Parts: sequence; structure tokens; C-alpha cells
Amino acid sequence: MGSFLNSPVRQLSLGQRMRAEIAISLLHDPEILFLDEPTIGLDVLAKDNIRQFLRKVNQEKNVTILLTTHDLQDIEEVCSRMLIVNKGNLVYDGTTMKLRENLGNLRKIRVELKENLDKLVINDLTFQNGDGNIKYLIYERELTNILEVIDYLSQKYTVIDLSIEAASIEDVIRRLYHQLGASNMNELDRGVIS
Repeated sequence: MGSFLNSPVRQLSLGQRMRAEIAISLLHDPEILFLDEPTIGLDVLAKDNIRQFLRKVNQEKNVTILLTTHDLQDIEEVCSRMLIVNKGNLVYDGTTMKLRENLGNLRKIRVELKENLDKLVINDLTFQNGDGNIKYLIYERELTNILEVIDYLSQKYTVIDLSIEAASIEDVIRRLYHQLGASNMNELDRGVIS
């Protein structure tokens, strides 16, 4: 009896507590699992582990997961269906891929220039400022000839680095809310169903 009382107190990390809470919530084999911000404050590996676990639970146990979160990577990696609510109104119900298609198949170009520019505008396309000499442009693939933009950049500026990728889910959601007239992302509510 004395060894238990004299043992040092062990505390679980935030990631361990989150995994334990999810495991406890699954003990009674629910059909629907409600999770609020399940990866908030977790390190990258813990987030990955929880996301993988949730996908596995969804697929193997056929558990519907209702996930509310501001971490849009959780949504993209875990959920097959997304509900977006703005000021109490449902503004989208569907897949992330369909949302991307509806908003113009957005792409992102990241360019690092030797020059330090306050503003970079090419053919009515305004680049956003990143860190230092880095600029970003979110563009619609079908409406923008990105090769012309790259050619212009390389002729007019000293390009140190350039990359093109699919726009992040954050960029896609941001564009949706801009179209809806929302001025502050913090005002918005998000709900997602897997």
C-alpha cells in the first residue's frame, strides 16, 4: 500500500489525454462520435496519429464523426463531407474536392524575389506579402495563364525560388467567406461531418 502512495505522480501529455478521451468515448460503440477541436494544441506527430485513428474508426467501425474545428487540415484529412455554417446559415454541404471545384480549382504560387517589394501586381493579379521577399498569389487555374506570369517575373525580377501547388483548404475557405462578404475569419462557425 505504501508503494502506491509514495510513487511519483504521473501526468499525461495533452496528446495522451486526447487519445484517452477519444478511446473512452468509443467504449460503448457509438454510431456517432462528437469531437470538438480534437487536435488543438497538439504537436505534428500527435495530430497525425489522431487523424489516422479517426479515419480508421470511421472506416472500420462505420462510426460517423461530427467534428467541429478551426484546424482545416483536420477536415481535409479526416472528413469525407463538410458542412460550412456562416452566421447560423448552412452555406455549403459536400466534399472538399467539390468545394475546390466550385471555387475555381484554386492554385497557389509562391515566389521568393531578390528584390524587396511592398507590392507586386501583374496583369491585375495582386500578390500577397509573405515573410521577407516572399510573395503569394492564389489564382484560378482555368482563368490565369501562369506561364505568362512566371515569364514576366523572371524577366523583370531576380527569382530566387518559385513553387506552384494546390491552394490549401484554408485558402479555399477564405475565398468562400470573402465571396459571402465575411470580413473576419474569427466570426465564422465551422462544422464538419465525416
